[in-house]
Amino acid sequence: MKTTLTQFAALTLLSAVPLAIPSNVLAGDGADWPQWRGPDRTGVSVETGWSTVGKSLWAKPLGFGHSSFAVSNGRLYTMGYDLERKLDVVYCLDAATGEEQWTHTYPAEFWNEGHDGGTTTTPSVDGNTIFTSNREGKLFSLRADTGSVIWSHDLQAELEVKPPRWGFAGSPVVVGESVIMNVGKVAAFEKATGKLNWVTEKGYGNAYSTPIEYDFNGTPSMLVLNGLGLAVIDQADGSEITFFDWTKNPEQAVYGATPVVVGDRIFISAAAGGGCVMLQPTDDDTLKAVWENRMMRTQNTGCVLYEDHLYGFDSSILKCIDLDGNEKWRQRGIGHGAMVVVGGRLLIIGAKGELIIAEANPEKYIELSREKVLEGGAFWSTPVLSNGLVYARNSLGDMVCHDYRASGGTVSKTEVATTGDLPDAASLLARHVKASGGAAALEGLKAAHFTGKGERHGGPIEHCDATLSWSADGAFVWRFSTGFEFGFNPELGWNVSQQGATVLEENAINNIREAGDLHRVLAPNWGYETLETIDTRVFDDRQCYTVAATKPDGAERTLYFETETGLLAGQEGEDTSLWVYNDYREIDGVTLPMSWSFFASDSGSMTLANFSEVSLNNVDSENLQPPLLIRMQTRTEEEKEQANVALRAKYSDFIGNFKLSTGSLTGTPIIIQIAEGGLQFSFGGQSPSYLTEPDDEGRLYDMTNSKIYIQIDRDDSGAITLMRVFANGNEFGKLERVAEED
Repeated sequence: MKTTLTQFAALTLLSAVPLAIPSNVLAGDGADWPQWRGPDRTGVSVETGWSTVGKSLWAKPLGFGHSSFAVSNGRLYTMGYDLERKLDVVYCLDAATGEEQWTHTYPAEFWNEGHDGGTTTTPSVDGNTIFTSNREGKLFSLRADTGSVIWSHDLQAELEVKPPRWGFAGSPVVVGESVIMNVGKVAAFEKATGKLNWVTEKGYGNAYSTPIEYDFNGTPSMLVLNGLGLAVIDQADGSEITFFDWTKNPEQAVYGATPVVVGDRIFISAAAGGGCVMLQPTDDDTLKAVWENRMMRTQNTGCVLYEDHLYGFDSSILKCIDLDGNEKWRQRGIGHGAMVVVGGRLLIIGAKGELIIAEANPEKYIELSREKVLEGGAFWSTPVLSNGLVYARNSLGDMVCHDYRASGGTVSKTEVATTGDLPDAASLLARHVKASGGAAALEGLKAAHFTGKGERHGGPIEHCDATLSWSADGAFVWRFSTGFEFGFNPELGWNVSQQGATVLEENAINNIREAGDLHRVLAPNWGYETLETIDTRVFDDRQCYTVAATKPDGAERTLYFETETGLLAGQEGEDTSLWVYNDYREIDGVTLPMSWSFFASDSGSMTLANFSEVSLNNVDSENLQPPLLIRMQTRTEEEKEQANVALRAKYSDFIGNFKLSTGSLTGTPIIIQIAEGGLQFSFGGQSPSYLTEPDDEGRLYDMTNSKIYIQIDRDDSGAITLMRVFANGNEFGKLERVAEED
């Protein structure tokens, strides 16, 4: 699958005077979608009269982010991030034509923490006012027709709250005369003036979820799902009515889904929280769990309640469950996406940029149409259908509008077809082996080294040089010239990103080992307990046979085999991410995939590589080694102490306590020490990072961030004459040794 990042010109960020009346004329039987999760904040619209097939109407570059859309009175409101100018942008567009009506911009940080960065919240429309917020806690009230500022707040500063790792992601909620915001603390502002009505005394941890109103035993309240659990907050004064503790690790709890109100009950779910729970209020004003299981582990958009059933993404698997927590059906092949319900149909954006229409049917998954509309990035923003037009976007900022009005659709639908005469699963595996070169050729394959180009969404974004090294002895390394890599050997797995090098946990290692094992992809011994061909469907734009497989430990896997060639097109499962293999070529008697795509179900990140060359059975062992930092961190304590002794003998003359004597941070303390088997560098009291040993120029590079290094200059006798710190090639300051008595 060839994927290229959309290149877009710098956005025109001018506050233009809009037309007094939007130019679009939309379907009369349609409905507005004025806020996060739609008219009633349930993810459901009753709009009918729209087609299951659509055609492209217009496209618009928005800038990076995951903001969804609000549509009201012929206008569409959304947000994006202009990376070049470092600005958040609020857009008002003509909903029918995409013509820009106005923009509102303000400075903001990119905030790329493994999710492509950019905006994460959705505007809310209330009459002629819209309310927007961002990951830094900037809250604005804007005129809907002109974009002029009515009032604003810096919630981070005013409420003394700190953004979580991925920033504040809850959208503004208009309830009566108030605007409710979740920023760890929950606050209510008078919508007309911006006056703070109340703020909770307590902070509830990571603030990623948008609140929802709820009647708690007769008291109007707000449900707020944050890092510590579910808080029930009185709408009148912000007091806590009750709290349901629901987390085992508050720092890692990523609860992004809005709670779902089910009559007087409450449904919450999260991937990091380990599943889902149905809650019931009690007579003593507490919440009790009616049932709890791992059937639904949503991440961002949450489930949608429709006719006594819940539809949503259990990680990367689309599911329907009943209100007792029983699974009704599951559908693989879509990946981690987002969905809403419109007029009794599921409107889905999948992980590969496909708009999918299916029946909201609790008995079985019935797909009505599927169309590829976007390429690249992550697809966590809920699609919106309003007045027959569908709006969707990716994290890279590409937005599209497709016409699904009853008279507008011209694209033929692609149905998932189940035939009555499907080939046996074992024969499909045998056909794949034969198409790959035969069992003997595959068993003789000991190693392969691929070179080409790759890109990473949710990490380095550049299209760059990439290599993939694989050995039948149990080592696999996917490496990019930007510095990103992941891999494993028989002893450990690792990941290198902008945050440094990390040793992977066992489940992550198994994930990579199984999906990236070329013998598992190509050779006859697949190790599955059961195999069954279940249907044919389009996977990655290829017609495929679908095989349901079960591993000995009970984990389920889905395999997709091209009907035309017999080759494996991809695989996914509840215990692994989605892998896509493409562009098979015959190399020395073995047919190998030259295009690899990896969609991580736990984070939504996507890694792609299109290789141009491959060499077999002649791989340099160094290509399969973990990075030096990983090797240092995973040594035994005895090995670390031996390294400490050797380093002290070589480098004792520049070990000690220092301070910056020049630059804007003069006086900042710096420690260079030998510990844990390496040279370590601590800046301003921060945790120490490892340094490389000095190169021929006397440079010691920070292993976590190679753009930072210490330069040691010596005279002809070898004595140190000067020590300096550099960042991005520029001198940051000179080092002065601090005497012990200081």
